[in-house]
Amino acid sequence: MKKYIVFIFFALLISSCIENHGGHHNFIFEFYPKKVTSTTIGIWQKHQVQINGYMNTTYIVPENYIVKEDSMAMLVYTFNVSKNILSNPNITQEELQYYYSYLDDPLPSVEQQISDDYEKKAESNLKRALELANIEQVKIHYRTTEIRNLTITALNTPIFGMRAGESLNDFFDIEKYDPPVIFNAPSQTLLYGYSSKSRPVSIGEWLSLSPLASVGMYLVPNTKIDNLPVNVQFVVKMETADGLVLRDTTRMVTITR
Repeated sequence: MKKYIVFIFFALLISSCIENHGGHHNFIFEFYPKKVTSTTIGIWQKHQVQINGYMNTTYIVPENYIVKEDSMAMLVYTFNVSKNILSNPNITQEELQYYYSYLDDPLPSVEQQISDDYEKKAESNLKRALELANIEQVKIHYRTTEIRNLTITALNTPIFGMRAGESLNDFFDIEKYDPPVIFNAPSQTLLYGYSSKSRPVSIGEWLSLSPLASVGMYLVPNTKIDNLPVNVQFVVKMETADGLVLRDTTRMVTITR
């Protein structure tokens, strides 16, 4: 299971496909296009610390899977490899490396819009632009599959005043998109990007955009949970435009005040 968790985040840093869009800032963009054939959901603990006057947020596996309500984050992650393969405890490093570099056909218009938007964001910061005298590599993962529906529920446990199995979408806000881009899938049009000052926070609003899947979405509760502590397993059900119905369940987690 540890290898499985490591894959999810390490996959964001691995590439075997390089495309150079040039650009007057001398960026070299490395894109990692993947279809969505599986999804996973996990409960993480937010850890915040100030660095040089800025609040830096990291997400860690909660110790003993006990997490406080105000630091809980739910990560919904998508990828193009079977969970059964990734969770195999006997998988070798060579096999993992193969799956890290397993890419699908790219979407050239999507990549061009991402690179243009990224450079636009850099241009808006003069100090940043002056620092870019040398070539800088930018690694960007993205998904090529449209998502038609996504539903969060709880397995066997009532929570937020809802019965087990009822949608909890209204009780979670999307705190972070990874990467911070949202595309309308049918037109492959960039709706929100690196240069955007805000993005949709509700699952319903995101779905209304007919979006390409996000590599990862971090969701946080927007409503207080009654009767804590509570032991719960969350479930994600995701439907793609290709007709796939994907599902994953967290391990049991204890939520406290």
